[in-house]
Amino acid sequence: MNRKAAEWMLASIVTPWVLFVTTANALFLANQEDLGYDLRYLLPFLAVFVVSAGLGRMFLGLAARRHAAWPLIWAYLIAGIAALSFIGTSGNATLERYQVAWVLSLASSTVGVAYLLRGRSPARGAPLFALLAIVLVVTDAVQFVGGYQFSVPDRAASAPASGRGGTTIYHLILDGYQADIFPSTLDDSIRQELNGFTLFNDNITVSGRTRISIPSVFGGRIWDNDDSIAEFTAEAMNSPRSLLAGLREAGYTTTAYLHKRFSFEPNLFDETFYHHNASRDHGQHLQGSAFFDLWIYRFVPHVLSDRILGDETRLQILNRSLSPDNYAAVSYDVFRDFIAREGSLPPDDRYVFVHLILPHHPYVLDRNCEYRRHLPPIEQFNCGTRVIRTLVSRLKEIGRYDDAMIIAHGDHGMNFDVQPDGTLMPREFNPGGVAWNLPRSRAMLLVKPPHAGKAALVETNVATTLLDITPTVYRAAGIEAPLILEGQPLFPLETRVARTRYYHYFVSDYTEELYRFAVNDGFEFDRIVRPTGFHAALPVVAPGQIIEAEDTFIPDVKRTEIATTLPGVSGAHVESGRLFFKVRVEQSGDYE
Repeated sequence: MNRKAAEWMLASIVTPWVLFVTTANALFLANQEDLGYDLRYLLPFLAVFVVSAGLGRMFLGLAARRHAAWPLIWAYLIAGIAALSFIGTSGNATLERYQVAWVLSLASSTVGVAYLLRGRSPARGAPLFALLAIVLVVTDAVQFVGGYQFSVPDRAASAPASGRGGTTIYHLILDGYQADIFPSTLDDSIRQELNGFTLFNDNITVSGRTRISIPSVFGGRIWDNDDSIAEFTAEAMNSPRSLLAGLREAGYTTTAYLHKRFSFEPNLFDETFYHHNASRDHGQHLQGSAFFDLWIYRFVPHVLSDRILGDETRLQILNRSLSPDNYAAVSYDVFRDFIAREGSLPPDDRYVFVHLILPHHPYVLDRNCEYRRHLPPIEQFNCGTRVIRTLVSRLKEIGRYDDAMIIAHGDHGMNFDVQPDGTLMPREFNPGGVAWNLPRSRAMLLVKPPHAGKAALVETNVATTLLDITPTVYRAAGIEAPLILEGQPLFPLETRVARTRYYHYFVSDYTEELYRFAVNDGFEFDRIVRPTGFHAALPVVAPGQIIEAEDTFIPDVKRTEIATTLPGVSGAHVESGRLFFKVRVEQSGDYE
């Protein structure tokens, strides 16, 4: 290959390289932990690059024969520089606000420059574009080698030691299991299997957000909106005030099966297994969902990406709750691994926490928990019930059912109405309204105390919340609670005291107004709770200052604007612009 041919070959790759390789490389490196360090996510982008670069080379071949094609060829070459400009500036708040105008400006500039160069052969620019191609390839290679974690550490601890002969507690969270859907998944055989259980049909969660709901269970209290969520989570999960600390102090060993989206370092679990360590591999299905969705949201102008993604996916990305197609499938694999190893572990004084991302959307598992994709939601709810039945059957098989305490619940509900034929009809999206939040507030709660006997499944309409789980566990384990808890023990039912229950929901991000709903005889909007203490928690900066930030599943890997005064629903307030820091905090000391 002569020099001229090599220059043309390199020049032809600039635009597709920028559009597909550079963008995918940056997004993958920013989210590699959540993507399981699986390089196959890059393969579709490399394939598109190869095809588009080949077409570009054929396109540039017209330059040698048709002078009339020169403006188009110049536009093809310059489009790569325009793409670099767009990607490099899309973290700018002002350009983000006027993104359509910015894209049109880049496009018109590209066409204009190509028109001005119409009388010059593109061969004159080929050496410069070839040099740019070399710079791009080397830069991305250096970034990949420096940023990719080639060796992934195994964070699971050693196996727990034998207990002292007390109760073993199995705590199962089925993410998004709406309370009023569960009874429709029960047939006579499942009801007979659930002997000794009590189903609390009038149970609510304290928050429609997993990030607040789960810590409220372990801490036994609802988040005070004047505190930071990070401090609330650290206290609930990793401090001496945590349920986990109380169990460990009493001699329990603690084991967790966690999803990597947990926003804390699980220091109080003796043994931790993560979902991406599951036995089967569903990574090929994720390639066509979450990573592509993130790429579209991050690099395609919003005037197009909003239409491509749809409201639900956009809302998930904005709320940092994007659920790839494989979440439910990998969760079920984790559950199978847990069931398989349980018989070889000590039978007593153990606390086992299992968080599964099902029946939460997307709905890809049928009622037998087989991967099918794009199923009616009720199928995956039936799979969630199958998980409970499988756990019960396994514990009966290995002789641990009677002594065990089993807690299965959703962290929040979804937004479905159960139809007479058993199908689920989603309610109209209105995250600040009563109609949408009512099913969202209803979290399934099913509990079997230790030594409950063989009585049939009991269904009760006693008013409960997820806050009642913590005092129930303390009582069953014979542990004195280290602090005053906001819930009350679930048993005995007749001793419970009536109270007003509250449910909270953020309309969008965790920096905006918090809607509170009161639950008595009905469900009604109570008031907007503004996080007054949040302002003091913001870094002291001038308005519009830019700082570096990172988080899991980052739609924008560049920079985030903070401390911008914007009008809110209840008046002007400071917005953080979805700013999250991933930090490691020791157990003691001040948090900032």
